[in-house]
Amino acid sequence: MLCHEMRTTKTPTTSLQAIEERVNARLRSLPFIQALKDWYAGYCRRQVLVGLLRYDDHILEDMGHTRQELLAISKLPLSADAHEVLKQLKDLRSQ
Repeated sequence: MLCHEMRTTKTPTTSLQAIEERVNARLRSLPFIQALKDWYAGYCRRQVLVGLLRYDDHILEDMGHTRQELLAISKLPLSADAHEVLKQLKDLRSQ
């Protein structure tokens, strides 16, 4: 009976430790998952901008962009804010 009680007291402690370890492992992986989600979101936004290159120059001009600007944006790293860079290029063009 005493051995049985010892096993039951050890099992919850072991289970609790295992649960804590799994929770801690998941918490450690959250920054990686968030970074992966951010990268994918940036990639999708960049693909939308690159998709604009299929239009001719007149339509791009009507949209307020040039082909050269879009090509420059497509070569930037995904960490760069493409919208902000486009806005800066547009401001430079209007000066």
